[in-house]
Amino acid sequence: MALVSVTDHAVERYLQRVRGALDPRPEIAGRVRRAWEAGRVGEGEFAAIAGDAFAAAEGRYPQLASALRRLRRAVHARLVGSTVPLVWQHGDYKLENLIFDERSREPAAVIDWELAAPAGLPLLDLYYLLIYRRITRGEASDVLELVSEMAAGRWQSAEAEMIALYAREVAVPAELSTACIAVFLVHHIGIRFAYDPDDTLARERMTSAVDVVTSELERNEPLRAIS
Repeated sequence: MALVSVTDHAVERYLQRVRGALDPRPEIAGRVRRAWEAGRVGEGEFAAIAGDAFAAAEGRYPQLASALRRLRRAVHARLVGSTVPLVWQHGDYKLENLIFDERSREPAAVIDWELAAPAGLPLLDLYYLLIYRRITRGEASDVLELVSEMAAGRWQSAEAEMIALYAREVAVPAELSTACIAVFLVHHIGIRFAYDPDDTLARERMTSAVDVVTSELERNEPLRAIS
């Protein structure tokens, strides 16, 4: 295996590696194990795991600045002062960036680490994997189409099971789940994918997605799929 990769969503494979079943490089397992240790989020941590993405999104789409600032305030209120398990984040974890063993069909490597971060919010990589699975299957054409379903907890049964397993293993507090969706959305539009800022339809869709997640956060309701 040319590359042993441990990312935050791959719960079962990660646990096998950490427990020694796959005999990984010990420094990788040690780093990921430490990254899972929950810590209280201060202003510095918030900037690293969310604030920078918000700043990037505002820079790309100044027309969305007001909506993004409202969402940022809601996410800030939810995260700062909370105890959050920070994890390794790939930042673009989808099928196109996975290499599978030809015989076992098990994931053998992960490529495209340009957006990776040693500490990020939990669930983001899993969201990328699940959402782009739907896009690959032709169930949607874009991430923005699915944000309202994410915020409402309308996951397919297999997706809900994966999210619940992940949340249990990483100890994600249910009250933080919608904040994770918010940061996923802002990471997507601010860092991962650049929509045309002059495209009226794209701006409207982004604004709608931001407003949906903001309203969910302001209602202070945890995501049902994880509770």
